[in-house]
This record gives sequence, structure tokens and C-alpha cells, in this order.
Amino acid sequence: MERELFSVENGNFMAENKQASLILKFAVFIVIIFFCNSLYAELINRQTLMELTPAPAPAPKHKIKKRTKRDIIISTASSLIGVDYWPGGEDSEYGYDCSGLTQYSYNAAGISIPRRAIDQYNGAVKLEQNQLKRGDLVFFNTQGYGINHVGIYLGGGRFIHAPGIGREIRIDDFSRPYWGSRFWGGGTYIREDKR
Repeated sequence: MERELFSVENGNFMAENKQASLILKFAVFIVIIFFCNSLYAELINRQTLMELTPAPAPAPKHKIKKRTKRDIIISTASSLIGVDYWPGGEDSEYGYDCSGLTQYSYNAAGISIPRRAIDQYNGAVKLEQNQLKRGDLVFFNTQGYGINHVGIYLGGGRFIHAPGIGREIRIDDFSRPYWGSRFWGGGTYIREDKR
């Protein structure tokens, strides 16, 4: 006669020996772990799904302002602050010279301008310092023989430019005697945005 490993008494399973009892406990333990892991995985999946599901965008309370060409020129030039000056440079890999910076920034706004500072000045609509608006070009004579430097006017007497070898693109101010005394004039290629 074969010996039974388990018997049922009063609705309970009873193990006939200690080994069978341990096997039963281990099996129950595995089932519980499996169930808990499955439950935990389901909770994690639901949480992940909730995190990955984008919330609906709130309706704007006011009309969103369209970026103007001036905004694009300023934001493009500002994004390059800290990039090295590079003679003849016109890309972020090596750096920019002053007119490379202005040409790149204007191109980002869809405005084509000449490459050299003197040519940018000659092709621009001329402006006095008190007529300058954000995004206009500011021209300088830093070496005593005519226009050889250009920057982009930011407003409030400040401009962004690539100042020269060994320096990085930065913001300067007309209130500094060096720049104030060398200012030649302003110019623009921007036709006012029609709304």
C-alpha cells in the first residue's frame, strides 16, 4: 500500500511528514511571491502609463504672441553667447567672427545679408543711435580706417557681438567709452512685421 503524503481532516490539508509539510509551505510561499510580484508589476505599469500619458494642454488664457524676426535674431545671437571668436568663422563648430554672427542670426530669421561688416553696412538702411530697435545692426570703426566691426542691438544701449581673437561672443554696452567712441552708425535689413 502506498503511503499518502497529504490527508484531509476537517477541511484542512495535513502533511504526513515534515518533508511534505516543508514542500507545501514552500509551494504556498512561491505562489504568494508570484502573486505579489504580479500585483506590484501591474501597479508599476499603471503608474508608468500615468506618467507617460501627457496631460491635456490648458487652453491659453490670452492670445500667444507670434515671434517676430527681431525676436528670432536676438534669440539666435543670444544662444551663441560664450562661443569662441574665430576669424572668418561662420559656424558653431569653430566659432564666429562679428559679421559671421550677424549673418547667421539674420539668416535664422529668413533675412539674407552680406558676409562682411562693411558690406552689411553699405546694404543696410542707415539709422542714428536714437533710432535703433532690437535686432538692428550696430557698426564700429575700431582700427581707424572705417567700418570693421558689427554687432546686434539688444536695446537699452546694449549689443551682442563677437569681439575678437581670444574672446567669446558676449554682450557689451555703448556706455563703455571704448564702444561709445567707436560707434559709426546703425543699420537694418528688417522690414517691420505686419500684423
